[in-house]
Amino acid sequence: MAGLLSLSGCASLDQSFVPMAVSHNQTLDQIERSNLLLNILRAADEQPISFTAVSYVSGNGSVGGSVNASNGFGHLLNLITGVSASGGLNVNQGFGYSLVTLDNEQFTRNFLADIPMDRLYFLSEGTHLDNTVLYTLVIQQLYRTPAATKGSPLVSNLVQPHAWAAFQGLLAHAMTKGLSMELAPVETPVGPPLSRDEATYQVGTVINGWNPAAWGPPQAGAARPLIKQLPGAGGNSDRPFQLVMLADLPRFCYAPATFHSWPHADEHLCRNTLAARRSRRLEDRNGGEAAAQQGPGTGTGSPVAVSTAAPLPLDWPLTSRRSPREVFYFLGQIVRAQFDRPGHRWQVGDPSVAAGTRPLFNVVCADKPPSQEPLAMAPFKGQTCYVPRNDGSHSADVLQYLALLVTLSKVSGAIPASPGVVIR
Repeated sequence: MAGLLSLSGCASLDQSFVPMAVSHNQTLDQIERSNLLLNILRAADEQPISFTAVSYVSGNGSVGGSVNASNGFGHLLNLITGVSASGGLNVNQGFGYSLVTLDNEQFTRNFLADIPMDRLYFLSEGTHLDNTVLYTLVIQQLYRTPAATKGSPLVSNLVQPHAWAAFQGLLAHAMTKGLSMELAPVETPVGPPLSRDEATYQVGTVINGWNPAAWGPPQAGAARPLIKQLPGAGGNSDRPFQLVMLADLPRFCYAPATFHSWPHADEHLCRNTLAARRSRRLEDRNGGEAAAQQGPGTGTGSPVAVSTAAPLPLDWPLTSRRSPREVFYFLGQIVRAQFDRPGHRWQVGDPSVAAGTRPLFNVVCADKPPSQEPLAMAPFKGQTCYVPRNDGSHSADVLQYLALLVTLSKVSGAIPASPGVVIR
Protein backbone atom coordinates (compact mmCIF):
# COMPACT_ATOMS: atom_id res chain seq x y z
CA MET A 1 0.00 0.00 0.00
CA ALA A 2 2.88 2.40 0.81
CA GLY A 3 4.50 1.58 -2.54
CA LEU A 4 1.31 2.41 -4.40
CA LEU A 5 1.03 5.70 -2.54
CA SER A 6 4.64 6.58 -3.39
CA LEU A 7 4.14 5.89 -7.12
CA SER A 8 0.93 7.91 -7.10
CA GLY A 9 2.77 10.79 -5.47
CA CYS A 10 5.50 10.82 -8.17
CA ALA A 11 2.94 10.90 -10.93
CA SER A 12 1.11 13.77 -9.28
CA LEU A 13 4.36 15.71 -8.83
CA ASP A 14 5.28 15.34 -12.54
CA GLN A 15 1.87 16.60 -13.58
CA SER A 16 1.92 19.55 -11.17
CA PHE A 17 5.44 21.05 -11.06
CA VAL A 18 6.31 20.88 -14.77
CA PRO A 19 3.49 23.26 -15.82
CA MET A 20 4.50 25.51 -12.94
CA ALA A 21 8.06 25.80 -14.30
CA VAL A 22 6.79 26.48 -17.83
CA SER A 23 4.39 29.12 -16.50
CA HIS A 24 7.28 30.74 -14.64
CA ASN A 25 9.30 31.01 -17.87
CA GLN A 26 6.36 32.54 -19.73
CA THR A 27 5.85 35.05 -16.93
CA LEU A 28 9.45 36.26 -17.12
CA ASP A 29 9.14 36.61 -20.89
CA GLN A 30 5.99 38.70 -20.56
CA ILE A 31 7.60 40.91 -17.92
CA GLU A 32 10.59 41.61 -20.17
CA ARG A 33 8.66 42.35 -23.36
CA SER A 34 6.06 44.48 -21.59
CA ASN A 35 8.84 46.48 -19.94
CA LEU A 36 10.52 47.05 -23.30
CA LEU A 37 7.30 48.28 -24.91
CA LEU A 38 6.45 50.51 -21.96
CA ASN A 39 9.84 52.23 -22.19
CA ILE A 40 9.45 52.76 -25.94
CA LEU A 41 6.10 54.44 -25.27
CA ARG A 42 7.68 56.57 -22.54
CA ALA A 43 10.44 57.57 -24.97
CA ALA A 44 7.80 58.48 -27.56
CA ASP A 45 6.28 60.84 -24.99
CA GLU A 46 9.72 62.25 -24.04
CA GLN A 47 9.49 60.73 -20.57
CA PRO A 48 12.33 59.15 -18.58
CA ILE A 49 12.74 55.44 -19.05
CA SER A 50 13.60 52.92 -16.36
CA PHE A 51 14.09 49.18 -16.17
CA THR A 52 13.46 46.46 -13.64
CA ALA A 53 14.90 42.98 -13.40
CA VAL A 54 13.93 39.80 -11.64
CA SER A 55 16.87 39.32 -9.27
CA TYR A 56 15.45 36.46 -7.24
CA VAL A 57 13.05 33.64 -8.08
CA SER A 58 11.97 31.07 -5.52
CA GLY A 59 9.72 28.13 -6.05
CA ASN A 60 7.76 26.86 -3.13
CA GLY A 61 5.66 23.78 -2.85
CA SER A 62 4.54 21.24 -0.30
CA VAL A 63 3.51 17.65 -0.58
CA GLY A 64 1.38 16.02 2.10
CA GLY A 65 0.12 12.50 2.34
CA SER A 66 -2.06 10.59 4.74
CA VAL A 67 -2.89 6.95 5.27
CA ASN A 68 -5.81 5.79 7.41
CA ALA A 69 -6.37 2.21 8.32
CA SER A 70 -9.00 0.51 10.49
CA ASN A 71 -9.57 -3.09 11.40
CA GLY A 72 -12.11 -5.12 13.33
CA PHE A 73 -11.53 -8.05 15.65
CA GLY A 74 -14.08 -10.56 16.75
CA HIS A 75 -11.99 -11.49 19.75
CA LEU A 76 -8.47 -10.79 20.85
CA LEU A 77 -7.46 -14.35 20.06
CA ASN A 78 -9.43 -14.64 16.82
CA LEU A 79 -8.30 -13.75 13.31
CA ILE A 80 -8.76 -10.24 11.82
CA THR A 81 -12.17 -10.06 10.31
CA GLY A 82 -11.91 -6.73 8.41
CA VAL A 83 -9.29 -4.20 7.21
CA SER A 84 -9.85 -0.90 5.33
CA ALA A 85 -7.21 1.60 4.18
CA SER A 86 -7.28 4.99 2.43
CA GLY A 87 -4.54 7.34 1.22
CA GLY A 88 -4.33 10.88 -0.08
CA LEU A 89 -1.74 13.23 -1.61
CA ASN A 90 -1.93 17.04 -1.49
CA VAL A 91 0.34 19.29 -3.62
CA ASN A 92 0.64 23.05 -3.08
CA GLN A 93 2.74 25.08 -5.51
CA GLY A 94 3.78 28.67 -6.15
CA PHE A 95 6.59 31.00 -7.16
CA GLY A 96 7.92 34.16 -5.57
CA TYR A 97 9.45 36.93 -7.72
CA SER A 98 11.69 39.75 -6.55
CA LEU A 99 11.77 42.79 -8.83
CA VAL A 100 14.49 45.42 -8.42
CA THR A 101 15.20 48.58 -10.39
CA LEU A 102 18.26 48.85 -12.61
CA ASP A 103 18.52 52.60 -12.04
CA ASN A 104 22.00 52.56 -10.55
CA GLU A 105 25.34 53.96 -11.65
CA GLN A 106 26.79 50.76 -13.07
CA PHE A 107 23.83 50.07 -15.33
CA THR A 108 23.37 53.71 -16.37
CA ARG A 109 27.00 54.12 -17.42
CA ASN A 110 26.75 51.20 -19.84
CA PHE A 111 23.31 52.27 -20.99
CA LEU A 112 24.47 55.81 -21.86
CA ALA A 113 27.74 54.81 -23.56
CA ASP A 114 27.94 54.20 -27.30
CA ILE A 115 27.55 50.54 -28.18
CA PRO A 116 31.13 49.17 -28.45
CA MET A 117 32.30 47.54 -31.66
CA ASP A 118 32.79 44.17 -29.99
CA ARG A 119 29.20 44.22 -28.72
CA LEU A 120 27.96 45.23 -32.16
CA TYR A 121 29.93 42.33 -33.65
CA PHE A 122 28.28 39.96 -31.16
CA LEU A 123 24.83 41.22 -32.14
CA SER A 124 25.66 41.09 -35.84
CA GLU A 125 27.22 37.65 -36.02
CA GLY A 126 25.75 35.78 -33.06
CA THR A 127 22.01 36.39 -33.22
CA HIS A 128 21.06 35.18 -36.71
CA LEU A 129 18.68 38.13 -37.05
CA ASP A 130 18.41 40.74 -39.80
CA ASN A 131 21.57 42.87 -39.81
CA THR A 132 19.80 45.61 -41.77
CA VAL A 133 17.49 46.04 -38.77
CA LEU A 134 20.46 46.09 -36.40
CA TYR A 135 22.34 48.73 -38.38
CA THR A 136 19.18 50.83 -38.69
CA LEU A 137 18.77 50.78 -34.91
CA VAL A 138 22.40 51.35 -33.96
CA ILE A 139 24.15 53.45 -36.64
CA GLN A 140 23.55 57.17 -36.42
CA GLN A 141 25.35 58.26 -39.58
CA LEU A 142 26.85 56.81 -42.72
CA TYR A 143 29.53 58.43 -44.84
CA ARG A 144 29.55 58.07 -48.59
CA THR A 145 32.89 57.68 -50.28
CA PRO A 146 33.80 61.16 -51.65
CA ALA A 147 34.18 59.75 -55.17
CA ALA A 148 30.65 58.30 -54.97
CA THR A 149 28.83 61.59 -54.46
CA LYS A 150 29.03 65.21 -55.50
CA GLY A 151 27.23 66.51 -52.43
CA SER A 152 27.79 66.10 -48.72
CA PRO A 153 29.13 62.65 -47.83
CA LEU A 154 27.22 62.62 -44.53
CA VAL A 155 23.93 60.68 -44.45
CA SER A 156 22.13 60.86 -41.09
CA ASN A 157 19.72 58.24 -39.82
CA LEU A 158 16.82 60.47 -38.80
CA VAL A 159 13.07 59.93 -38.47
CA GLN A 160 12.39 62.30 -41.36
CA PRO A 161 11.07 61.03 -44.71
CA HIS A 162 13.88 62.39 -46.92
CA ALA A 163 16.71 61.53 -44.52
CA TRP A 164 15.21 58.10 -43.84
CA ALA A 165 15.01 57.25 -47.55
CA ALA A 166 18.59 58.42 -48.17
CA PHE A 167 19.96 56.38 -45.27
CA GLN A 168 18.03 53.23 -46.20
CA GLY A 169 19.07 53.55 -49.85
CA LEU A 170 22.77 53.82 -48.94
CA LEU A 171 22.55 51.02 -46.37
CA ALA A 172 20.72 48.74 -48.81
CA HIS A 173 23.39 49.41 -51.44
CA ALA A 174 26.12 48.46 -48.96
CA MET A 175 24.23 45.30 -47.92
CA THR A 176 24.01 44.16 -51.55
CA LYS A 177 27.80 44.49 -51.66
CA GLY A 178 27.98 42.14 -48.66
CA LEU A 179 28.46 44.55 -45.74
CA SER A 180 29.37 42.42 -42.73
CA MET A 181 31.60 42.29 -39.65
CA GLU A 182 34.55 40.15 -38.67
CA LEU A 183 37.37 39.85 -36.13
CA ALA A 184 40.69 40.90 -37.65
CA PRO A 185 44.13 40.73 -35.98
CA VAL A 186 45.64 44.11 -35.07
CA GLU A 187 49.24 44.47 -33.89
CA THR A 188 50.21 47.28 -31.49
CA PRO A 189 53.95 47.84 -30.88
CA VAL A 190 54.93 48.01 -27.22
CA GLY A 191 58.17 49.71 -26.13
CA PRO A 192 61.47 50.16 -27.98
CA PRO A 193 63.41 47.64 -30.08
CA LEU A 194 64.79 44.80 -27.96
CA SER A 195 67.43 42.13 -28.04
CA ARG A 196 66.37 38.51 -28.06
CA ASP A 197 66.95 38.12 -24.29
CA GLU A 198 65.11 41.35 -23.48
CA ALA A 199 62.16 40.42 -25.70
CA THR A 200 61.92 36.97 -24.12
CA TYR A 201 61.96 38.48 -20.63
CA GLN A 202 59.27 41.03 -21.52
CA VAL A 203 57.00 38.33 -22.95
CA GLY A 204 57.44 36.26 -19.79
CA THR A 205 56.49 39.24 -17.64
CA VAL A 206 53.31 39.84 -19.62
CA ILE A 207 52.32 36.17 -19.54
CA ASN A 208 52.90 35.98 -15.77
CA GLY A 209 50.49 38.88 -15.38
CA TRP A 210 47.74 36.65 -16.74
CA ASN A 211 48.35 33.89 -14.18
CA PRO A 212 47.16 35.48 -10.88
CA ALA A 213 43.71 34.27 -9.85
CA ALA A 214 42.53 37.87 -9.46
CA TRP A 215 43.07 38.51 -13.17
CA GLY A 216 41.62 35.27 -14.43
CA PRO A 217 42.35 33.68 -17.80
CA PRO A 218 42.60 35.79 -20.99
CA GLN A 219 39.22 36.67 -22.40
CA ALA A 220 38.22 36.10 -26.03
CA GLY A 221 39.65 38.89 -28.14
CA ALA A 222 42.08 40.00 -25.41
CA ALA A 223 45.52 41.18 -26.48
CA ARG A 224 48.31 38.61 -26.36
CA PRO A 225 52.09 39.19 -26.57
CA LEU A 226 54.12 38.39 -29.65
CA ILE A 227 57.78 38.86 -30.57
CA LYS A 228 58.37 40.09 -34.11
CA GLN A 229 61.58 40.76 -35.97
CA LEU A 230 61.74 44.32 -37.17
CA PRO A 231 61.62 44.73 -40.95
CA GLY A 232 65.04 45.54 -42.35
CA ALA A 233 66.85 44.55 -39.16
CA GLY A 234 70.02 42.79 -40.25
CA GLY A 235 72.08 40.22 -38.42
CA ASN A 236 74.46 42.92 -37.16
CA SER A 237 71.72 44.74 -35.20
CA ASP A 238 71.85 44.16 -31.44
CA ARG A 239 68.13 44.99 -31.05
CA PRO A 240 66.32 43.37 -33.98
CA PHE A 241 63.11 42.42 -32.15
CA GLN A 242 59.93 44.21 -31.13
CA LEU A 243 57.33 43.22 -28.57
CA VAL A 244 53.80 43.68 -29.96
CA MET A 245 50.38 42.99 -28.56
CA LEU A 246 48.16 41.08 -30.95
CA ALA A 247 44.38 41.42 -30.53
CA ASP A 248 41.44 40.34 -32.67
CA LEU A 249 39.33 43.47 -33.03
CA PRO A 250 35.96 43.73 -34.81
CA ARG A 251 35.71 45.72 -38.01
CA PHE A 252 33.32 46.24 -40.90
CA CYS A 253 34.14 44.48 -44.14
CA TYR A 254 32.49 43.22 -47.32
CA ALA A 255 31.70 39.57 -48.06
CA PRO A 256 30.10 39.67 -51.53
CA ALA A 257 28.25 36.64 -52.81
CA THR A 258 30.39 36.59 -55.99
CA PHE A 259 33.89 37.60 -54.93
CA HIS A 260 35.41 37.01 -58.39
CA SER A 261 33.45 39.99 -59.76
CA TRP A 262 34.35 42.34 -56.88
CA PRO A 263 35.22 45.63 -58.63
CA HIS A 264 36.87 47.33 -55.66
CA ALA A 265 40.12 47.20 -53.73
CA ASP A 266 40.86 44.01 -51.81
CA GLU A 267 41.60 45.78 -48.53
CA HIS A 268 37.89 46.11 -47.71
CA LEU A 269 37.10 42.40 -48.21
CA CYS A 270 36.52 40.12 -45.24
CA ARG A 271 39.46 37.83 -44.54
CA ASN A 272 37.70 34.60 -45.56
CA THR A 273 36.45 36.20 -48.75
CA LEU A 274 39.88 37.64 -49.51
CA ALA A 275 41.53 34.25 -49.03
CA ALA A 276 39.02 32.64 -51.39
CA ARG A 277 39.55 35.44 -53.92
CA ARG A 278 43.33 35.02 -53.85
CA SER A 279 42.97 31.25 -54.21
CA ARG A 280 40.72 31.79 -57.21
CA ARG A 281 43.22 34.19 -58.74
CA LEU A 282 46.02 31.66 -58.31
CA GLU A 283 43.95 28.95 -59.95
CA ASP A 284 43.02 31.26 -62.82
CA ARG A 285 46.62 32.39 -63.25
CA ASN A 286 47.90 28.83 -63.32
CA GLY A 287 45.16 27.86 -65.75
CA GLY A 288 45.97 30.81 -67.99
CA GLU A 289 49.67 29.99 -68.03
CA ALA A 290 48.95 26.35 -68.84
CA ALA A 291 46.62 27.43 -71.64
CA ALA A 292 49.29 29.74 -73.08
CA GLN A 293 51.83 26.89 -73.13
CA GLN A 294 49.43 24.43 -74.75
CA GLY A 295 48.16 26.84 -77.34
CA PRO A 296 44.89 28.72 -77.96
CA GLY A 297 41.61 27.06 -77.14
CA THR A 298 42.94 25.05 -74.18
CA GLY A 299 42.76 25.58 -70.43
CA THR A 300 39.75 26.51 -68.30
CA GLY A 301 41.06 29.43 -66.28
CA SER A 302 41.35 33.10 -67.13
CA PRO A 303 42.94 35.90 -65.13
CA VAL A 304 40.47 37.97 -63.15
CA ALA A 305 40.62 41.65 -64.00
CA VAL A 306 40.74 43.87 -60.93
CA SER A 307 39.56 47.44 -61.13
CA THR A 308 39.86 49.79 -58.20
CA ALA A 309 38.21 52.67 -60.04
CA ALA A 310 34.70 51.80 -58.85
CA PRO A 311 34.03 53.66 -55.57
CA LEU A 312 32.78 51.84 -52.49
CA PRO A 313 29.34 52.92 -51.27
CA LEU A 314 30.54 53.64 -47.72
CA ASP A 315 33.54 55.44 -46.37
CA TRP A 316 35.50 53.95 -43.49
CA PRO A 317 35.43 53.49 -40.59
CA LEU A 318 31.80 53.11 -39.60
CA THR A 319 32.02 54.30 -36.02
CA SER A 320 29.03 56.61 -35.49
CA ARG A 321 26.93 54.44 -33.18
CA ARG A 322 24.09 55.07 -30.76
CA SER A 323 23.93 54.16 -27.10
CA PRO A 324 21.26 51.69 -25.93
CA ARG A 325 19.30 54.64 -24.48
CA GLU A 326 19.41 56.46 -27.83
CA VAL A 327 18.07 53.32 -29.54
CA PHE A 328 14.96 53.45 -27.31
CA TYR A 329 14.38 57.14 -28.01
CA PHE A 330 14.96 56.55 -31.73
CA LEU A 331 12.18 53.95 -31.67
CA GLY A 332 10.08 56.35 -29.60
CA GLN A 333 10.39 58.93 -32.39
CA ILE A 334 9.21 56.32 -34.89
CA VAL A 335 6.21 55.42 -32.73
CA ARG A 336 5.35 59.10 -32.29
CA ALA A 337 5.60 59.64 -36.05
CA GLN A 338 3.29 56.67 -36.61
CA PHE A 339 0.73 58.13 -34.22
CA ASP A 340 0.93 61.52 -35.95
CA ARG A 341 0.76 59.97 -39.43
CA PRO A 342 -1.25 56.73 -39.07
CA GLY A 343 -0.88 55.74 -42.72
CA HIS A 344 2.91 56.07 -42.85
CA ARG A 345 5.31 53.25 -42.05
CA TRP A 346 9.06 53.60 -41.71
CA GLN A 347 10.29 50.93 -44.08
CA VAL A 348 13.59 49.06 -43.86
CA GLY A 349 15.21 48.25 -47.19
CA ASP A 350 15.91 49.85 -50.53
CA PRO A 351 13.18 52.49 -51.06
CA SER A 352 13.49 52.08 -54.85
CA VAL A 353 12.33 48.45 -54.51
CA ALA A 354 9.05 48.67 -52.61
CA ALA A 355 8.44 44.91 -52.75
CA GLY A 356 11.53 44.22 -50.64
CA THR A 357 10.83 46.65 -47.79
CA ARG A 358 9.18 45.99 -44.43
CA PRO A 359 8.20 48.31 -41.56
CA LEU A 360 10.80 48.54 -38.81
CA PHE A 361 8.43 48.61 -35.84
CA ASN A 362 4.69 48.81 -35.32
CA VAL A 363 2.70 49.77 -32.22
CA VAL A 364 -1.09 49.97 -31.93
CA CYS A 365 -2.94 51.68 -29.07
CA ALA A 366 -6.67 51.02 -28.51
CA ASP A 367 -9.29 51.08 -25.79
CA LYS A 368 -9.54 47.29 -25.73
CA PRO A 369 -6.92 44.51 -25.77
CA PRO A 370 -6.40 42.72 -29.13
CA SER A 371 -8.25 39.54 -29.90
CA GLN A 372 -5.02 37.67 -30.72
CA GLU A 373 -2.02 37.42 -28.42
CA PRO A 374 0.46 40.19 -29.34
CA LEU A 375 4.24 40.18 -29.15
CA ALA A 376 4.12 42.69 -26.27
CA MET A 377 1.41 44.65 -24.49
CA ALA A 378 1.47 47.44 -21.91
CA PRO A 379 -1.05 49.99 -20.56
CA PHE A 380 -0.21 53.60 -21.38
CA LYS A 381 -2.28 56.74 -20.75
CA GLY A 382 -5.53 54.88 -20.29
CA GLN A 383 -5.14 52.75 -23.41
CA THR A 384 -3.85 49.30 -24.16
CA CYS A 385 -0.83 49.51 -26.46
CA TYR A 386 0.55 46.41 -28.11
CA VAL A 387 2.90 45.15 -30.81
CA PRO A 388 0.93 43.00 -33.27
CA ARG A 389 2.16 39.55 -34.14
CA ASN A 390 2.78 38.48 -37.76
CA ASP A 391 1.96 41.89 -39.24
CA GLY A 392 4.79 41.80 -41.78
CA SER A 393 7.07 44.13 -39.80
CA HIS A 394 10.48 43.62 -38.15
CA SER A 395 8.96 44.11 -34.69
CA ALA A 396 10.00 40.66 -33.44
CA ASP A 397 13.64 41.26 -34.39
CA VAL A 398 13.56 44.73 -32.80
CA LEU A 399 12.30 43.35 -29.47
CA GLN A 400 15.02 40.69 -29.47
CA TYR A 401 17.74 43.27 -30.13
CA LEU A 402 16.39 45.53 -27.38
CA ALA A 403 16.32 42.67 -24.87
CA LEU A 404 19.95 41.87 -25.69
CA LEU A 405 21.02 45.51 -25.41
CA VAL A 406 19.46 45.79 -21.95
CA THR A 407 20.96 42.49 -20.82
CA LEU A 408 24.44 43.44 -22.05
CA SER A 409 24.19 46.73 -20.13
CA LYS A 410 23.72 44.93 -16.82
CA VAL A 411 26.70 44.55 -14.53
CA SER A 412 27.32 41.43 -12.51
CA GLY A 413 26.64 42.08 -8.83
CA ALA A 414 24.97 45.46 -9.48
CA ILE A 415 21.51 44.10 -8.65
CA PRO A 416 21.04 43.89 -4.90
CA ALA A 417 20.10 40.53 -3.46
CA SER A 418 17.46 41.95 -1.16
CA PRO A 419 14.16 42.46 -3.00
CA GLY A 420 12.66 45.87 -3.56
CA VAL A 421 9.23 44.56 -4.49
CA VAL A 422 7.97 41.05 -4.00
CA ILE A 423 5.17 39.73 -6.20
CA ARG A 424 3.49 36.53 -5.13
